[in-house]
Amino acid sequence: MRFTVGLLVMTSCYEPDFADCTVVCADTSECAPGEICTGAGKCAAPANALACAGDGATDGTIDPGDVVVAGRYATLLTDRENGCEFGNWVDGMTGTSFDLVVEQVSSTAVAALQDNLALWFDAWLGSHLFAGAVDGARMVLVLPGSHTTQRADGCSFTYDLVLDATLGGDELAGSLLYQARTNGAAACGALTGCVTRQQVSAVRAPE
Repeated sequence: MRFTVGLLVMTSCYEPDFADCTVVCADTSECAPGEICTGAGKCAAPANALACAGDGATDGTIDPGDVVVAGRYATLLTDRENGCEFGNWVDGMTGTSFDLVVEQVSSTAVAALQDNLALWFDAWLGSHLFAGAVDGARMVLVLPGSHTTQRADGCSFTYDLVLDATLGGDELAGSLLYQARTNGAAACGALTGCVTRQQVSAVRAPE
């Protein structure tokens, strides 16, 4: 996979304000930093999201009407709109294929980047795990950034990544959004609220 986002010096780590699976939510914005809202409507760190699914169910049961999205996907990303002005970004350019492994319990899914890619994201954002809800054939999974860049001008920021994709057969299609989250300082300027997008195309491997 081709990466165009510079690896920056980050500080701070995920420190949940509440115990996982105890806070009820309707959206990730209602959860503590570093947490997501699971398909079961409970806040959790992505690594613990499946434990919250179905009030602790671990038998892999899928909710009626939801599609089984679990599997290993060969994934391609194509650069699209670049609202956050990432460097070396070329609209329409596609990177090399990488593996994304999705696990699912009930209406909650967790997607894990693999190998060196996982290490790269761990260093950049503090995690390589996306987690969130499955609704029908669509999954909306969030990787909340927990490493923050502190600039000398008073702006601090990280990125939350949102994987919004729909499965048709064994083909997954959608978008990967990079959403800047700043401290709101005036020095952040256009970085506050910016979004950069990549198009997602993935194929699930046979079982």
